[in-house]
Amino acid sequence: MVALALAKKASLQTFKYFFYECTGENQFIEIDGREVPIRFDSERSKHAALSSLRALKWNVVYPNSDGVIKLVGTFDASTHEFVLVHWYLPESSNGVSS
Repeated sequence: MVALALAKKASLQTFKYFFYECTGENQFIEIDGREVPIRFDSERSKHAALSSLRALKWNVVYPNSDGVIKLVGTFDASTHEFVLVHWYLPESSNGVSS
């Protein structure tokens, strides 16, 4: 419910988040059906949201790295900077690999 309330603010949008274990660009959001690389703006992002996303353990990130995790924030297409306000795992996902 919090994510829905936040997403209703004018400039905030919800995006699917993709993470790949590799060198180079490894974090993406989906825009119009394609993956677009992002860099988190650590100064303008909500510290708690960014810290908790980065603190996720491998057994949560990897099974959900294909767009299950949702990011709420703003994206600047010219710089590829993402301002994170909130993130969440939908209730249908348990977030943990067995």
